[in-house]
Formats: sequence, C-alpha cells, structure tokens
Amino acid sequence: MLNPTDAGLYSSAALLGKIALYAPSALALVLLPKVTSRLQAGLDVRGPALLTLAATLGTGLLVTATILVAPPSLVSLVFGADYRAAYVLAAPIAAVMTLASLLQVHIMVTLASGERSAIWIVAGAALLQIMGLALLAHTALQVVLITGVAMATAMIVYEVVSPFSTRRLLRRGVHE
Repeated sequence: MLNPTDAGLYSSAALLGKIALYAPSALALVLLPKVTSRLQAGLDVRGPALLTLAATLGTGLLVTATILVAPPSLVSLVFGADYRAAYVLAAPIAAVMTLASLLQVHIMVTLASGERSAIWIVAGAALLQIMGLALLAHTALQVVLITGVAMATAMIVYEVVSPFSTRRLLRRGVHE
C-alpha cells in the first residue's frame, strides 16, 4: 500500500492523466453501434474502427504532450504546492491511460462482433494488475508502471489473438 503522501501525489496526477482516458471514451461508445450494424450487414468495419483508434491515439498523445510541455507550476496552481511532485507522474499516467483507451476501443469492436476473447484478455490484465499492485507497489511510480505493464500486456495479447487487432485491421478489412 502507498503511504499517504504517495497516495495523494498519485491521485492528483491521475486526475490529470485520466483526461487521456475519458476524452476519447465517447468515441468508443459511438463506435459500438456503428460496428455492430456494419457487422450485421456483412460490411467492413475497418474504416470506423481505424478512425476511432487513430482519434483515440491522437487524443492521448495530445494530452500526454500537453502535460509534458506544461510547467510543473501548473500542478501547484491546480492542486496546491504540496502536490508539485505529482508533475513527474502525470505524463506517464496519461500514456498508460492512452493504452487503456485503445484497449477500450478494441473491446467495443470485439463485443460488437460477439467475439469473447477480449473479456478474457481484460480479466487477465486485471488479475495481473491486482497481483502486481498487491505484491510490488510501494510507490506511486510503481503503481503507474504496474498498470502500464498490465495494459501493454493486454494490448499485446489482443494483437496476437483477436481477429480485430490493429495489425489485422491495417492489413485488410474485417468481415464477420
């Protein structure tokens, strides 16, 4: 468990980083019915899926870059001087949340298709994260790293097993 100081630093940095998760969430929610109807009609889902992935990645990179170029004093202004040290966590959290957003888009496409592999992948990533946090997390940075490893692992497994992986979408259209 984190000590109170690290917990406070993580919480304030996570608030900034979550913008990278929640900003593109609406895109993923809009994607689900579009992909579902296209799959039911036997149409290609490549266009909407790739467009949503690109917009999600772009939003996450923009948020992460904005945090990187923002002065550390911005954290002090928003959260108070006691939380200035949270600045070093904000960009890594935004990058991890970008991975989570991309995974969310993939989950929406997979659920629309009726494919169940994403459920097991996300469950495995959650278990990995829980175990990592319980056994290894003693600092706020370790929490970010463990979460990043869980998200990256889920994305790699998804890319290997899913018929709707980014590499497959880029190679050709996907029909169900």
